[in-house]
Amino acid sequence: MCRAVPGDIDCVLDVVEKEHGKPSDVSVLILSTVSDLHLKYKLGRTLLKREGRDESAWLDTPVSFYREANIRLITDAIRYARTRGLERIEFAAEDASRGDREYAIEWANACIDAGGTRFCFSDTCGVFTPEGVDHYFPRLVDALGVRTGRVQLTAHFHNDFGLGAINTVRAVMHGATHPSLTANGIGERAGNTSIHQFVMVLKELYGVTLPRFKYERLHELRSAIERASGVPVQPHEPIIGEGVFSHESGIHTAAILVHPAIYQFIREGHVGGTHRFVFGKHSGTAAVEAVLTAQAPLLHAHGVTVDETLVERVLDRVKALRDARIRTGDQALAVEQFYDNYRRLGIAEEALVEIALQEGANARSTASPRS
Repeated sequence: MCRAVPGDIDCVLDVVEKEHGKPSDVSVLILSTVSDLHLKYKLGRTLLKREGRDESAWLDTPVSFYREANIRLITDAIRYARTRGLERIEFAAEDASRGDREYAIEWANACIDAGGTRFCFSDTCGVFTPEGVDHYFPRLVDALGVRTGRVQLTAHFHNDFGLGAINTVRAVMHGATHPSLTANGIGERAGNTSIHQFVMVLKELYGVTLPRFKYERLHELRSAIERASGVPVQPHEPIIGEGVFSHESGIHTAAILVHPAIYQFIREGHVGGTHRFVFGKHSGTAAVEAVLTAQAPLLHAHGVTVDETLVERVLDRVKALRDARIRTGDQALAVEQFYDNYRRLGIAEEALVEIALQEGANARSTASPRS
């Protein structure tokens, strides 16, 4: 990933060379935008300086200037990357979902003509709706020649309103060639479109099964990412959450015992999950009896017979234990520990200031005294 400046591209190629690779071995993503908000208020002074204009004219300069200068910026970078031997060049438009559609087409066509091979359309703030995808993507696919292979098209969406998965599915159905996905939905703010939601929406709701995709390893992937990142997913995270195949309600558990599909559309084995009953204040006798019956040989060996009376007594004890645990406040402690651990994954602002104070003191103590 590079900014639209030669120095960033040189950095990539320096690393490739040190690893004894060739420019054709790698791809680069060169970042820009098609959003007027970003063009004027984020890149404005950079574009003025690059065009030899007075930076003090930043706010008074019309957006039309920034749009034209931005095209020159990105196409010059793409052409430079080509001269350095790079063959796969993605050109990314930040905040494209809040940009003008026709300008996005003009910008992307210029990037393709300069040698770009893939357009990354970004919903940077996660504000797309499915109707918004319907507005942008069919026009982009047709105008840029995506179906004829002239360029590839990435749908890179954030999940700030919980719409990342359905928006990405919609974009692919309109012809986007590359969905941008992350394991466990990890990403800035509310994260990016998650792998597990995208593939399962396609498979279960639209009947599109991806060849060679190992759906049964989604829970395994979740656990691996949790260990590597230190960030657990919420228990009710769709498809991969620890609690999505757990049932407590008496009405639900009784029906599940008759036929799982009554209350569970996704089968746990298909995604590597585990079905289990959880017992608490909402539990009924059916689930208790089912579990005790399954363990009848063990209970019988200890002189315990499974009957209606035992089931009722066990259920009463379960509900009493659940109430007792709530009164101890263990739940509040668990939540507090979770957020404390989460904050420790990064350096807080207060800790940053403390580090600066310590470094300042160290610098003063090691400074040579004046003669």
